[in-house]
Amino acid sequence: QRPYDTRVIENLIHLNKALGEMSGLSGLVETMAYVKSTGSDNGRLKLGLNYLQKNQPDKAEKYLREADVVPNMELLFTYADALVARADFDAALAVFRQSATRYQNAKAVAAHFWRKFARVFLAADDPGQAMDCLRKSLDFANSAAALSDLGQACHLTGQRVDAMEAWRESLVQDPLQIPLYLKLYDIFSGHDQLLEVDPDRFRTNILMYTYNKHDAVKKTLESLAETDIGSAGIIILDNHCTDGTRQLLENAQNLFPRNKVTIINLPVNIGAPAARNWLMARPENDDMDFLAFLDDDVLLPRDWLKQLIGTLNEHPRAAIAGTKVNDEGTPKTIQYIYRFFDVIQENKLILSSKHPGEIDAGQFDFIRRCLSVMGCCHLLRTSIAREVGEFDIRFSPSQVDDIDHDFLTCLKGHEIVYNGHISVVHCQKAGKEAFLSRPALGNVMGNDYKLAMKHPTADMRRLKKQTEDIDRSDIRKKNHELRQAGCLDQVPEVPFNVV
Repeated sequence: QRPYDTRVIENLIHLNKALGEMSGLSGLVETMAYVKSTGSDNGRLKLGLNYLQKNQPDKAEKYLREADVVPNMELLFTYADALVARADFDAALAVFRQSATRYQNAKAVAAHFWRKFARVFLAADDPGQAMDCLRKSLDFANSAAALSDLGQACHLTGQRVDAMEAWRESLVQDPLQIPLYLKLYDIFSGHDQLLEVDPDRFRTNILMYTYNKHDAVKKTLESLAETDIGSAGIIILDNHCTDGTRQLLENAQNLFPRNKVTIINLPVNIGAPAARNWLMARPENDDMDFLAFLDDDVLLPRDWLKQLIGTLNEHPRAAIAGTKVNDEGTPKTIQYIYRFFDVIQENKLILSSKHPGEIDAGQFDFIRRCLSVMGCCHLLRTSIAREVGEFDIRFSPSQVDDIDHDFLTCLKGHEIVYNGHISVVHCQKAGKEAFLSRPALGNVMGNDYKLAMKHPTADMRRLKKQTEDIDRSDIRKKNHELRQAGCLDQVPEVPFNVV
């Protein structure tokens, strides 16, 4: 991570001599030595970055304007990333260009800059320019990472065959990239685009609850009205809103002329888990095939419901289907993806990363069986939801009740599937990132501890093995089909139990 670090370079030089001048290591040492010799400290840029990251652009501008345009590599990365985070793409791209030019004699470094350059374009929905940058990156170094991104750019521009070839070449270099097998399979099977199902073929109710989020609810309902939900029913629970939301909901029916809209007004705020239970218990759901839960602060793609229904239709053992979740704003960043267990201890559960804040360059655009998906937009089979039971009100007023319900679903032997081809924008951050107040953060941390203590450790370890076995078995099956079809020519065989 720090190739410009003097100690790293010196240790590699000693290692290289001890191993008898290995050719690959020699090239790496040359690159690092070049980076070291061309690097320079830049105090003014550091000050400017500090103000920029504190959201004080006026103060930052003075120092950034006076800073050297060619500082060391760490500062270049930090500066460009800060500009991307502020959606100042033109300035970020200028820094990337300067960086690529400065380090063009260090091929691995120049290639990496061009790849970062490409990811800005991918996040800005400009795959054509991303493709040009990635080809320049590959001119400097034929890396598996650049080939992976090139495949994504090809896929986004409709070049499906070229996308598959780029991903195959990437796997030849690095056959442990599990997401690429899943991406390849989705194109091979057509699952990246053919899972849409007419929502009127099934009976579905859309369930939502809200508490004092007038503006967010308004945006969510307007977004929902622009999507293809067929004749699905809509049931909204007002958790005793006092900010004008009640009046807004009274007129919601006007947005949905084809759909029956039911509003439930409560005299108190009962919290998220109880609201979910109240909505599920409504008699209107008794003959439904599916129940779709939406948070009151989401923005939806047009075909979200058609694709979620299609996902469960294609995976008959799955009880829940969820989506990729993005943060609001530009560039596209990830808020939540699929999750598995990472660490299980007697009083602690740690799930795999949801990759918050990471640039969304399409790296998680695939279908995968998993342990849990985010509850801001997910689809449940009604019969199985009733079998699993209620959301646990001990997690009131909010947070992790949906994760706990996923645990309960999997413990019953059912599967959960993530479809990353569906991107939903969740306007509020999730989990600990969502709260600034000390009491609210304390509630989230308390619910994390309650979740860890609720389930016997042996059950959680069994659940970890169960969900990982299902995932590995699915990957092996898809990998076998790809090999049989010749989609993995020259890709080395790997043991999938290492994942």
